[in-house]
Amino acid sequence: AAAAAGPAAAPGWRVLFLGDSLVTGVGGSQSAAADGGGPPLARRVARNLADRLGLEVEWRALGSTGGDLRCLRETLAPRIDGRYDVVVIMCGLNDFKQLARGEWRTPWGFRAELERLIVDVRSRAGPACRVVLPAYPVGVAGIGEPLKSLVGAVAGAWDAQKRRLAERAGTTFVEVFETPGDGVAYTASDNVHPNESGYELWAQHIVGAMMVDGAGAS
Repeated sequence: AAAAAGPAAAPGWRVLFLGDSLVTGVGGSQSAAADGGGPPLARRVARNLADRLGLEVEWRALGSTGGDLRCLRETLAPRIDGRYDVVVIMCGLNDFKQLARGEWRTPWGFRAELERLIVDVRSRAGPACRVVLPAYPVGVAGIGEPLKSLVGAVAGAWDAQKRRLAERAGTTFVEVFETPGDGVAYTASDNVHPNESGYELWAQHIVGAMMVDGAGAS
């Protein structure tokens, strides 16, 4: 799919979205997806990038609802179909959810697995592609306290591993974004995922972080 900045848009970027239910678009508009718009995170980030850069942005989404890093490496990464300028990897939630199911997972084990995934991605999408690692959008989760703070703390431990990996060249970490007010207006009916408004707010935040990190300089 493609997002154009306008009739004068120059040929531009290829952007790949790889990840879990936030890439498949859970919580977004089913009618928009059915009309060919695609999952909300991908189409909204692509459109925001096109507008900011004045370029045409071609995008593809490879997602697996419920997928952890192992799934992303074994099932999704082999489906990367060529060179990309940017790869947005959305992961973490389903890895630390395994703790609640009694499976031993650690933040440092997550970092090692994510590092292997990044190597796999660059071997297929190109060694120069920028990898973008957004933090999990805890702000849109419509769950009460103290559970929300607990989830935020655990998610933060996993997201800290993304931040460490982003200290390397060509990798951008995107901090947690804040929702106005209590965030209810940006939360889907499942009280976990963003709705269309939440995906738009998050997309703007991701693109803004990319611009600050120099991702639009090339």
